[in-house]
Amino acid sequence: MLYSHTAIPTTAVFTASTIAVPITASTIAVPVTGSTIVIPITASTIVVPITAATIAVPITASTIAIPITASTIAVSITAATITVPITASTITVPITAATIAVPITASTITIPITVATIAVPITAALPTAKDLGQSQLTKCCPIPATHQSMDH
Repeated sequence: MLYSHTAIPTTAVFTASTIAVPITASTIAVPVTGSTIVIPITASTIVVPITAATIAVPITASTIAIPITASTIAVSITAATITVPITASTITVPITAATIAVPITASTITIPITVATIAVPITAALPTAKDLGQSQLTKCCPIPATHQSMDH
């Protein structure tokens, strides 16, 4: 298939002056020079001058630590200060037969025991065997009336 191309009529004529405002170097940008872009930077403005004195307080052997000597590390320790002298007398109280036990004799071991202290005296006032037997029979096995009448 063949295509035909015809010119499209335009109503306005475009020229370089009508398309855009005339652009020149002065309208594009504010004039830029080395002085307007950057504040002049020198070694003095970037960094405060640093010297050995400003970095640290001067450090000497005396400022790092209190001088340490054998006397300041520990109290002088001698054989006398480590342990109280220990002798046979300080370790144990002398122990003899007298200090181990209170003397024990036959009288201190037991209270004398006699027949009177072992038992309460028993008298005839206690119930008799006949009384005990009768009460146990009536409690456990009641006797029928016919048998009771026969006993009496």
